[in-house]
Amino acid sequence: MKKIYPLLLICLIAVMSSCNLKTYKGDPTNEKRSVSEYSKIKVKGPFDVIIDPNKESGLTITAPSDAIADIETRVENGELILDLDNSGYMSPDIEVVIANSQLEGISISGSGSFEGALETKKDLDLKIGGSGNIDVQSNANRVYANISGSGNINASGTCEMLEASISGSGNMNFGKMEAQDVDVSISGSGGMKVNVTRNLEASVSGSGSITYTGSPVSVDKNVSGSGSIRKN
Repeated sequence: MKKIYPLLLICLIAVMSSCNLKTYKGDPTNEKRSVSEYSKIKVKGPFDVIIDPNKESGLTITAPSDAIADIETRVENGELILDLDNSGYMSPDIEVVIANSQLEGISISGSGSFEGALETKKDLDLKIGGSGNIDVQSNANRVYANISGSGNINASGTCEMLEASISGSGNMNFGKMEAQDVDVSISGSGGMKVNVTRNLEASVSGSGSITYTGSPVSVDKNVSGSGSIRKN
Protein backbone atom coordinates (compact mmCIF):
# COMPACT_ATOMS: atom_id res chain seq x y z
CA MET A 1 0.00 0.00 0.00
CA LYS A 2 2.87 2.36 0.82
CA LYS A 3 4.17 2.00 -2.74
CA ILE A 4 0.86 3.20 -4.16
CA TYR A 5 0.93 6.64 -2.52
CA PRO A 6 4.01 7.97 -4.39
CA LEU A 7 2.46 6.87 -7.68
CA LEU A 8 -0.83 8.59 -6.86
CA LEU A 9 1.08 11.72 -5.88
CA ILE A 10 2.95 11.76 -9.20
CA CYS A 11 -0.31 11.35 -11.13
CA LEU A 12 -1.94 14.14 -9.12
CA ILE A 13 0.95 16.51 -9.79
CA ALA A 14 0.80 15.71 -13.52
CA VAL A 15 -2.94 16.42 -13.64
CA MET A 16 -2.58 19.68 -11.72
CA SER A 17 0.27 20.78 -14.00
CA SER A 18 -1.79 20.17 -17.13
CA CYS A 19 -4.67 22.15 -15.66
CA ASN A 20 -2.37 25.13 -15.20
CA LEU A 21 -1.35 25.22 -18.86
CA LYS A 22 -2.59 28.23 -20.79
CA THR A 23 -4.20 28.09 -24.22
CA TYR A 24 -3.21 30.06 -27.33
CA LYS A 25 -6.24 32.21 -28.16
CA GLY A 26 -5.16 34.08 -31.28
CA ASP A 27 -6.96 33.76 -34.61
CA PRO A 28 -5.40 31.44 -37.22
CA THR A 29 -2.65 33.35 -39.00
CA ASN A 30 -0.43 32.59 -42.01
CA GLU A 31 3.24 33.47 -42.02
CA LYS A 32 5.71 32.83 -44.83
CA ARG A 33 9.32 32.15 -43.91
CA SER A 34 12.45 31.79 -45.99
CA VAL A 35 14.91 29.01 -45.15
CA SER A 36 18.22 27.89 -46.63
CA GLU A 37 18.49 24.70 -48.69
CA TYR A 38 17.72 21.42 -46.95
CA SER A 39 17.32 17.75 -47.88
CA LYS A 40 15.95 16.45 -44.57
CA ILE A 41 13.29 17.55 -42.12
CA LYS A 42 12.93 17.01 -38.37
CA VAL A 43 9.55 17.65 -36.75
CA LYS A 44 9.79 18.32 -33.01
CA GLY A 45 6.30 19.19 -31.90
CA PRO A 46 2.63 19.26 -32.95
CA PHE A 47 3.30 20.19 -36.57
CA ASP A 48 1.28 18.87 -39.50
CA VAL A 49 3.68 19.14 -42.44
CA ILE A 50 2.36 18.97 -46.01
CA ILE A 51 4.23 19.06 -49.31
CA ASP A 52 2.72 21.31 -51.97
CA PRO A 53 5.08 21.53 -54.98
CA ASN A 54 2.98 24.39 -56.36
CA LYS A 55 3.93 26.62 -53.44
CA GLU A 56 6.78 29.08 -53.58
CA SER A 57 10.10 28.17 -52.01
CA GLY A 58 10.40 28.44 -48.27
CA LEU A 59 7.47 27.46 -46.06
CA THR A 60 4.11 28.74 -44.88
CA ILE A 61 2.98 28.38 -41.27
CA THR A 62 -0.66 28.45 -40.18
CA ALA A 63 -1.12 28.76 -36.41
CA PRO A 64 -2.78 30.90 -33.73
CA SER A 65 -1.42 34.44 -34.03
CA ASP A 66 -0.05 34.42 -30.48
CA ALA A 67 1.83 31.15 -31.16
CA ILE A 68 3.71 32.30 -34.27
CA ALA A 69 6.56 33.85 -32.28
CA ASP A 70 7.09 30.57 -30.39
CA ILE A 71 7.57 28.55 -33.58
CA GLU A 72 11.20 27.99 -34.50
CA THR A 73 12.34 27.11 -38.02
CA ARG A 74 16.04 26.64 -38.68
CA VAL A 75 18.35 24.62 -40.92
CA GLU A 76 21.29 22.73 -39.43
CA ASN A 77 23.62 20.63 -41.58
CA GLY A 78 21.08 20.46 -44.38
CA GLU A 79 18.18 19.54 -42.08
CA LEU A 80 15.12 21.74 -41.58
CA ILE A 81 14.10 21.65 -37.92
CA LEU A 82 10.60 22.62 -36.79
CA ASP A 83 10.37 23.28 -33.06
CA LEU A 84 7.94 24.90 -30.64
CA ASP A 85 8.88 26.74 -27.46
CA ASN A 86 5.47 26.60 -25.78
CA SER A 87 6.50 26.42 -22.14
CA GLY A 88 3.40 27.00 -20.02
CA TYR A 89 1.02 26.58 -22.95
CA MET A 90 -0.95 23.69 -24.38
CA SER A 91 0.30 22.63 -27.81
CA PRO A 92 -1.75 24.30 -30.57
CA ASP A 93 -2.60 22.98 -34.03
CA ILE A 94 0.12 24.07 -36.45
CA GLU A 95 0.20 23.45 -40.21
CA VAL A 96 3.41 23.88 -42.17
CA VAL A 97 3.34 23.75 -45.98
CA ILE A 98 6.63 23.22 -47.80
CA ALA A 99 7.47 23.11 -51.50
CA ASN A 100 10.55 20.86 -51.24
CA SER A 101 9.73 17.38 -52.57
CA GLN A 102 13.38 16.30 -52.85
CA LEU A 103 13.64 15.14 -49.25
CA GLU A 104 15.89 12.24 -48.30
CA GLY A 105 15.00 12.09 -44.62
CA ILE A 106 11.91 12.65 -42.45
CA SER A 107 12.09 12.45 -38.67
CA ILE A 108 9.22 13.01 -36.24
CA SER A 109 9.58 13.32 -32.49
CA GLY A 110 6.26 13.40 -30.66
CA SER A 111 2.81 13.69 -32.20
CA GLY A 112 3.53 15.51 -35.46
CA SER A 113 2.69 14.35 -38.96
CA PHE A 114 4.07 14.49 -42.49
CA GLU A 115 2.25 13.96 -45.78
CA GLY A 116 3.29 14.30 -49.40
CA ALA A 117 4.78 12.91 -52.60
CA LEU A 118 8.57 12.81 -52.85
CA GLU A 119 10.54 13.05 -56.08
CA THR A 120 13.91 11.88 -54.76
CA LYS A 121 15.48 8.84 -56.46
CA LYS A 122 18.04 8.44 -53.69
CA ASP A 123 17.83 6.69 -50.33
CA LEU A 124 14.95 7.67 -48.05
CA ASP A 125 15.12 7.60 -44.25
CA LEU A 126 11.86 7.63 -42.23
CA LYS A 127 11.90 7.83 -38.42
CA ILE A 128 9.26 8.26 -35.73
CA GLY A 129 9.85 8.52 -32.01
CA GLY A 130 6.46 8.73 -30.31
CA SER A 131 2.96 8.78 -31.78
CA GLY A 132 3.61 10.65 -35.02
CA ASN A 133 2.42 9.80 -38.52
CA ILE A 134 4.18 9.71 -41.89
CA ASP A 135 2.32 9.22 -45.19
CA VAL A 136 4.50 9.40 -48.30
CA GLN A 137 4.70 8.38 -51.94
CA SER A 138 8.19 7.76 -53.29
CA ASN A 139 10.21 5.85 -55.88
CA ALA A 140 13.49 5.56 -54.00
CA ASN A 141 16.62 3.46 -54.22
CA ARG A 142 16.61 2.26 -50.62
CA VAL A 143 14.08 2.97 -47.88
CA TYR A 144 15.02 2.84 -44.21
CA ALA A 145 12.16 3.09 -41.71
CA ASN A 146 12.10 2.98 -37.93
CA ILE A 147 9.38 3.48 -35.33
CA SER A 148 10.04 3.66 -31.62
CA GLY A 149 6.67 4.01 -29.92
CA SER A 150 3.12 3.99 -31.28
CA GLY A 151 3.57 5.92 -34.52
CA ASN A 152 2.39 5.04 -38.01
CA ILE A 153 4.16 4.99 -41.38
CA ASN A 154 2.27 4.52 -44.63
CA ALA A 155 4.23 4.49 -47.89
CA SER A 156 3.53 3.75 -51.54
CA GLY A 157 5.68 3.60 -54.67
CA THR A 158 8.75 1.44 -55.39
CA CYS A 159 12.21 0.76 -53.99
CA GLU A 160 15.02 -1.69 -54.54
CA MET A 161 15.61 -2.34 -50.84
CA LEU A 162 13.40 -1.86 -47.79
CA GLU A 163 14.83 -2.06 -44.28
CA ALA A 164 12.31 -1.42 -41.51
CA SER A 165 12.03 -1.97 -37.77
CA ILE A 166 9.43 -1.35 -35.07
CA SER A 167 10.08 -1.17 -31.36
CA GLY A 168 6.79 -0.86 -29.51
CA SER A 169 3.21 -0.80 -30.78
CA GLY A 170 3.71 1.16 -34.00
CA ASN A 171 2.40 0.22 -37.42
CA MET A 172 3.92 0.32 -40.90
CA ASN A 173 2.07 -0.21 -44.16
CA PHE A 174 4.34 -0.77 -47.16
CA GLY A 175 1.74 -2.90 -48.93
CA LYS A 176 1.62 -0.41 -51.82
CA MET A 177 5.39 0.03 -52.03
CA GLU A 178 6.86 -2.72 -54.20
CA ALA A 179 10.33 -3.69 -52.99
CA GLN A 180 12.73 -6.19 -54.50
CA ASP A 181 14.47 -7.07 -51.23
CA VAL A 182 13.00 -6.63 -47.75
CA ASP A 183 14.64 -6.91 -44.32
CA VAL A 184 12.20 -6.15 -41.48
CA SER A 185 11.85 -6.74 -37.75
CA ILE A 186 9.42 -6.08 -34.90
CA SER A 187 10.14 -6.02 -31.19
CA GLY A 188 6.88 -5.64 -29.31
CA SER A 189 3.25 -5.60 -30.45
CA GLY A 190 3.58 -3.61 -33.66
CA GLY A 191 2.24 -4.54 -37.08
CA MET A 192 3.76 -4.36 -40.55
CA LYS A 193 2.71 -5.01 -44.14
CA VAL A 194 5.25 -5.33 -46.96
CA ASN A 195 5.22 -6.08 -50.68
CA VAL A 196 8.28 -8.06 -51.80
CA THR A 197 9.27 -9.52 -55.17
CA ARG A 198 12.65 -11.20 -54.51
CA ASN A 199 14.09 -11.78 -51.03
CA LEU A 200 12.41 -11.47 -47.63
CA GLU A 201 14.08 -11.56 -44.22
CA ALA A 202 11.64 -11.04 -41.36
CA SER A 203 11.78 -11.45 -37.60
CA VAL A 204 9.32 -10.88 -34.75
CA SER A 205 10.09 -10.80 -31.05
CA GLY A 206 6.91 -10.47 -29.00
CA SER A 207 3.31 -10.36 -30.17
CA GLY A 208 3.82 -8.34 -33.35
CA SER A 209 2.75 -9.39 -36.82
CA ILE A 210 4.30 -9.12 -40.28
CA THR A 211 2.19 -9.73 -43.38
CA TYR A 212 3.68 -9.88 -46.86
CA THR A 213 2.35 -9.93 -50.39
CA GLY A 214 4.12 -10.77 -53.63
CA SER A 215 6.00 -13.91 -54.63
CA PRO A 216 9.50 -13.69 -53.13
CA VAL A 217 12.10 -16.19 -54.33
CA SER A 218 13.40 -16.74 -50.79
CA VAL A 219 11.79 -16.23 -47.38
CA ASP A 220 13.72 -16.31 -44.10
CA LYS A 221 11.41 -16.09 -41.07
CA ASN A 222 12.14 -16.02 -37.34
CA VAL A 223 9.50 -15.67 -34.61
CA SER A 224 10.14 -15.49 -30.88
CA GLY A 225 6.97 -15.19 -28.81
CA SER A 226 3.33 -15.15 -29.86
CA GLY A 227 3.86 -13.06 -32.98
CA SER A 228 3.40 -14.11 -36.59
CA ILE A 229 4.85 -13.79 -40.09
CA ARG A 230 2.53 -14.84 -42.87
CA LYS A 231 1.74 -14.38 -46.53
CA ASN A 232 -1.45 -12.49 -47.24
